[in-house]
Amino acid sequence: MIEKTIVNFLNSQGVEAYVSIPEEHGDAFAIVGMTGASLEDHISGARITVQSYGTRQVQAGELNDRIIGLMVYKLPEWENISKVKLETSYPQTDLRTKQYRYQAVFYVTYMEDYLNV
Repeated sequence: MIEKTIVNFLNSQGVEAYVSIPEEHGDAFAIVGMTGASLEDHISGARITVQSYGTRQVQAGELNDRIIGLMVYKLPEWENISKVKLETSYPQTDLRTKQYRYQAVFYVTYMEDYLNV
């Protein structure tokens, strides 16, 4: 599951990351999700969203910038990831919870062994 791989990567880089919002979390944290996937010739691709939360808008924005750098420049060196492309990044305050957040959308190309999952 590519979302777990990315959460593990971000956690290894000192970013508090999850696949869903836990009941207890720090002031700044990230949620990783997937909005679509593809598979062709044993090469997988996924559109990944990373929502960066913070207690202040600037804190969420700084976390977003850090995650973009990690995802684009360091994630391709991790496990089975071959390419990461940032598609877009924008502020997206959660109006329901009144939490500050940014969202970055990436396209991640990777290899996954579907026969041994």
